[in-house]
Amino acid sequence: MNKQLQDNLSILESLIETQKQSVVEGGPGVSYMHGMANGMIMAHSVFAHNTPDFVMRPRRAHNLSIRHKTAQRKGKR
Repeated sequence: MNKQLQDNLSILESLIETQKQSVVEGGPGVSYMHGMANGMIMAHSVFAHNTPDFVMRPRRAHNLSIRHKTAQRKGKR
């Protein structure tokens, strides 16, 4: 790899780490941030010729049901 490509990949790696920190449970833009992070990881893997290591989105609690944008415990309605 040439120097310019290595420098650009290093910058992209830094941006990916920042983006990963935005994928937090309960954040208002978690879906967007998750997609953005994985897109950046995919772009990095294309230029670095390696397999992408995608970030996993935190799952919501299993004992909650989402209804009309409010969280309610299952069985307590």
